[in-house]
Amino acid sequence: EPPQEEPASGKQVTIYRDKWGVPHIYSDTDAGAAFGLGYAQAEDRLNDIYANGRIATGTAAEAFGEGELRTDFAMRLVQNTEMAQQSYESAPDYLKELADSFVAGVNAYVTQYPDKKPEWAIDFQPWHCSAIGRAMIMKWPLGTVFGDLDNRKKHEPVGRSNEWAIAPKRTATGGAILLTDPHVGWDGIQVFYEARVHGDKLHMNGFFLVGSPLLGFGHSNHVGWAPTTGGPDTSDVFEVNVDMSNLLKPKYELDGQWHEFKVSQMKVAVKGGDTKMQPRLEADFGVVFDMDMENKIAYVGASPYFSDAGLFEQTYRMLLAKNTDE
Repeated sequence: EPPQEEPASGKQVTIYRDKWGVPHIYSDTDAGAAFGLGYAQAEDRLNDIYANGRIATGTAAEAFGEGELRTDFAMRLVQNTEMAQQSYESAPDYLKELADSFVAGVNAYVTQYPDKKPEWAIDFQPWHCSAIGRAMIMKWPLGTVFGDLDNRKKHEPVGRSNEWAIAPKRTATGGAILLTDPHVGWDGIQVFYEARVHGDKLHMNGFFLVGSPLLGFGHSNHVGWAPTTGGPDTSDVFEVNVDMSNLLKPKYELDGQWHEFKVSQMKVAVKGGDTKMQPRLEADFGVVFDMDMENKIAYVGASPYFSDAGLFEQTYRMLLAKNTDE
């Protein structure tokens, strides 16, 4: 059982395990709590931390083989690494401190138990925390884009889930009950990590992405939230005419005018195979996900999520909210 009092020193973090093995982490600073969470996640799921970092940065095929190519190229199409790095560099100091402390906790465990580190491990950096969170969010807009491409003219929604809240007056204990049932899979980045984490301002109870110091869903001391799949259509795929006569300067047609794509090359190393390369063609409103060369048509995926890197700060503000209005 977790103690009733927190440790007295900001330089100290204490991790208790309940009878189910769930870590209850206590520190009188948020940085100390993040350090403890990083250590606990590494103790329980070190391989998943590194695997999620690879998924988020489009380098999974290098460790796990050709089956990861589609995800790797998708992460590179939405420039997940670059967006996460920019997000970390521009983040306020208090958010950087959380990510830095979390990674320090992971590394502290690895220093103690170096034999636990897999040979395919990445150099886990603080910005990877943002990359992992953003990669999880990208599953939905990317899923919509790939669904549209797979079905072209007929799209069926993929993934459903449910959630509900029960008011205190309707429960036997007199406390509110919040249930979240996001209907995600049993492998990959969506396998969450349960913990109770208590610092100075931050009090987090629920489920975390492995490789991230901030709560995915659960509750603070004041508010709780639960995600569900099957919300609004946040992505679109546009058919555009293209001129590929000059492969160095391909063009697309928009409103009767021809514009040059921004062109770059994506390279993905593959375990046991050759490095795969694909061009990345970016229009003003999205990025090319597929091409019909015979009919000179490009399929451009667009979503506001592709340029959004504010999840880390949004989650932090939700955790400090005293009520749903905040």
